[in-house]
Amino acid sequence: MKRLVLILPLVLMSLAAPALAESFPHYADVSGVAADDVLNIRAEPSASAPIIGVIPPDTTLIEVTGASEDGKWRRLNAGERSDWVSARYLEAEPMPPWWTERVPLFCYGTEPFWSVSYEPGLLSLEMPGEEPRSLGIEWSGAPQSGAFETIGWKIRGGGAEGFSVLRNRECSDGMSDRKYAIGIDFFLRTPEEDLVFSGCCALN
Repeated sequence: MKRLVLILPLVLMSLAAPALAESFPHYADVSGVAADDVLNIRAEPSASAPIIGVIPPDTTLIEVTGASEDGKWRRLNAGERSDWVSARYLEAEPMPPWWTERVPLFCYGTEPFWSVSYEPGLLSLEMPGEEPRSLGIEWSGAPQSGAFETIGWKIRGGGAEGFSVLRNRECSDGMSDRKYAIGIDFFLRTPEEDLVFSGCCALN
């Protein structure tokens, strides 16, 4: 009887737990397309939408940035725009979610042009006409164990210090029609100036 009392709460908790949602962005491979066929890229998440490109059947490591409301289509960036492919022909690559900080990222923005390359524990900031600045991540955290798909970094290096917040949200680079799944706000105080950036991040 004691065993049943102990097991029952665990069963109820598992039934109440929400299903793990698909996390964007992630990598996927083309799957289920014949060797002599291609996967169509469409302008909208619909089989009747215009075909604007194709993907070879052996293509791997496609960055998927979102899904249609009905879950039947996946969004990806093709050239200077975001378009759609059928979800049934994509197989997700096994990988940790981006907010676990185990996935390399490349973030960038404009006004002024800047970029940040992220490898676990280390950032490299680049701006036109300046040497790359290496920054260490002194502290990091993902609220509610990633439930909000948000992470924060306290950063320091080379006499500079600041913080950055990355969130799962639809993001535009302001220069094209591409849409990304991660937005970044970056605040850095250097010996010369205070820098505030906003931009988008992709898998690197």
